[in-house]
Amino acid sequence: MTFAGVQIVLGSVLVLVAAFNGMAQLRSTEMREALNKMLQMEQAATLNLTLESARTLAKYTLLASGAAAAVSLVLGIFVMRRDRSARLALTIMGGLIGLVTLAGGPAAWVVTAYVGAAVLLLWTKAARTWFASAKSEQTPGWGPPPGQTWPPPPSPPDRR
Repeated sequence: MTFAGVQIVLGSVLVLVAAFNGMAQLRSTEMREALNKMLQMEQAATLNLTLESARTLAKYTLLASGAAAAVSLVLGIFVMRRDRSARLALTIMGGLIGLVTLAGGPAAWVVTAYVGAAVLLLWTKAARTWFASAKSEQTPGWGPPPGQTWPPPPSPPDRR
């Protein structure tokens, strides 16, 4: 489970770095050339996008992927702390991210396979046992153990 958690956290950090880098490069000549090249392809030509609308679309796509990566980063940390609801949330997010990246072509399919493999690791038999043992280790309810008060009573002053 440590391996799966680390993969999720590292993958999220890489996507965050890529999103920040993409936002920084949005107005560069390299980005303009890449968007113009993309707009000249016949699949993109049917969308009737201008350079500015393609740049806006790229900006919102980068923002959405950065937000998803930030959420995945936090959930990955909680998964490593044996949080069962974080595992479920990551599974749902992984499915959504996988569906969205499938439209991105072969390069994005690698991302889809990476996300899918990390999510599948969360549901192996060993992972289910690991998460189940976390539930049995927790004490039921909130508060101090039975027989203790919270906060502990103050100690009597030391009189010598």
